[in-house]
Amino acid sequence: MELAAEPKGPVIEESLVTGLCSFCAKIPFKELRHDTTRFNLGRSSRVLASRCKFCRLVCYARTLSQQMSGQNIHWSEGGEVEVDWNDNCLGFGGHGAFSLTGCWEVFIGFSSLNEAENLPSYSLLPSLPGQLDTQRTLRWIDYCASNHDGCVSLVHEITFKDTFLGLNELRFIDVVDSCLVEKREPVEYAALSYIWGSFPNFRLTQANKPRLMRPGVLHSVWPLLPRTIRDAVSLCRVLRIRFLWVDSLCLVQNDYTDLEPSIRVMDRIYEHAWLTIVAAHGHDANAGLPGVQEGDRHEMECRPHGTVEPGVVLGASPSLKLRLMGSLYQTRAWTLQEHELSRRRLYFFKDEVIFCCRGAECHESWPDDPTRWGSKEIPSSLLSDTQTIHMGNSQCGYDDLLRGYTKRQMTNESDVLNALAGIIERFTQCYRFPMLAGLPVGTFDWFLLFQGERLRRRRGFPSFSWAGWRGKLNFSYSAVEMNEWLRDQTWIIWYKRDSAGALSLIWDPLENKSFPLEDMTFKGYRERTPFSCPVPSIDTSRTTPTQNLVLLPDNTPESSCLSPVLQFWTLVVYLKIQDLGVFRADGSLVGMDGVILGNTSLDGLDDATTFFDSENPVEVVLLSQRPRNILDRRRGHRYYAMIIEWNNGVAERRGLGVIEHDAVRQSFSPGPVWKEIVLG
Repeated sequence: MELAAEPKGPVIEESLVTGLCSFCAKIPFKELRHDTTRFNLGRSSRVLASRCKFCRLVCYARTLSQQMSGQNIHWSEGGEVEVDWNDNCLGFGGHGAFSLTGCWEVFIGFSSLNEAENLPSYSLLPSLPGQLDTQRTLRWIDYCASNHDGCVSLVHEITFKDTFLGLNELRFIDVVDSCLVEKREPVEYAALSYIWGSFPNFRLTQANKPRLMRPGVLHSVWPLLPRTIRDAVSLCRVLRIRFLWVDSLCLVQNDYTDLEPSIRVMDRIYEHAWLTIVAAHGHDANAGLPGVQEGDRHEMECRPHGTVEPGVVLGASPSLKLRLMGSLYQTRAWTLQEHELSRRRLYFFKDEVIFCCRGAECHESWPDDPTRWGSKEIPSSLLSDTQTIHMGNSQCGYDDLLRGYTKRQMTNESDVLNALAGIIERFTQCYRFPMLAGLPVGTFDWFLLFQGERLRRRRGFPSFSWAGWRGKLNFSYSAVEMNEWLRDQTWIIWYKRDSAGALSLIWDPLENKSFPLEDMTFKGYRERTPFSCPVPSIDTSRTTPTQNLVLLPDNTPESSCLSPVLQFWTLVVYLKIQDLGVFRADGSLVGMDGVILGNTSLDGLDDATTFFDSENPVEVVLLSQRPRNILDRRRGHRYYAMIIEWNNGVAERRGLGVIEHDAVRQSFSPGPVWKEIVLG
């Protein structure tokens, strides 16, 4: 197989002995050291024009990465190309491999065609069988179960009710008796993670449940099941896994009393599964699991390989992460939690099956080398590096998680928090603070500062939360030392009011038993610097909320959300929106003198609203001070600020941005004013 198209441009002189260019001929392929080494291949224009076998393989790795990730790997005309040799490449199953600098997810490893005895034994296989080798798959799983303590579920060491809170039983497909069964004690089971898509999925209902509980009934409904579910049942049979959990058949789809408590423990279902089967191929539930059935995939050749010198054959292979980047599976909201929390995962792609746990990553195209498994933890989870981060010095990666999650799609918008509930629970444990509408109250001020391009309103959730908006979020503000920022540059005392009208502090160590009172270096919400108003005559002393405020659901528009609303005091100014960008949904903010005093992203611009049509000043709420950087030293303080719109006594967010210190003095009437805000 050709590695790349014939190069255009001048032909680079190569060694007649090795077939390598003068740069690649310096790489000691047969005597690579047991460490990490970087090799320079010269300018990118030279590499692109070279006929050298290794240069062409490097170019192929770049092309493969661009095609699968959808991201351009720019090689500047005068820039140089480098490759790294890593003897213990975690992404390559712990084997040694080359990777292109800046392109870490495609690996160039030794092929099994190597004949020289002194070359590494790990290698790429020349071809893959048309059907999955289930005995080999069992060896992967059995090795993990026997040697990786971090991959072992603790479900047998605690009670069923402790594991699956709120459930009396779990329903499974019994692949031996071919029917549904209900279990009230822990069992070993597999869980299926897949995309429903538009295929008419056969579902468990109140009407067909009694029939589906009868032994042998699965044979009757077999033709009605989507191919992915049929393949998962067949796979469990050959892997000797008796019980299989599939949402469409194990949850009564038209019974809210069955669905709602099960959705709350969906994270536990995947976390405690003996194995999660991931259908990473196709667009719907009928795509199947390629390789399970004989003849459903052709014998697959591995990624291109070539002889770079006598006895040395190299091939290119993408990582699991890169493969997922190009799959529809990666774009769905529910699959994030299923992927992140599963201890062992078996991925089915069109041309390969990959096993991944917390201690190993095994590809069909790579030979097995258990000596390399479990030497280091595979960083396959967004959560793996966050659990030990101190809550006072970091956002614990939650902002990164939201960046990835909010670009995913969901069929039912009301599931926005349900689909992330298990991960939110774990971040709550990490922070040692509760969440409010998906926002960690310990760093509440920070997580109010989300932005996004062309955000659209999601009904049923408060506008101050990211959950209240559709669209990819961005937390691009300057990195801050959270303790110092909360202590010195925030002033709002946040209160919340629930649907029953009860008023309480959002953060109160006396009410939050999990807060570590011994760690008072975390300032939180009790030690705030009073607001320093640029207009000294304005009284900013009041921070306590109005107690007798009455909010009735029938007096509140659909766009507002009563459970919960925020209630707080802060400074408000009135500015005009100028240079409204209808394509990017942004604009400038100007004061009385017409000078630009800030910029803002505009939320809900594409919704049915006339708010942005008016030329009148908008109400801008000051939230906190922006951390100062070198550019700010001559400009003074700037504020993070939110544009709001009032409807029947409740305000909604309409934009967020940064305004200058002078905006306070340049406010249109009736501002500036210290004002109580009720934000839904």
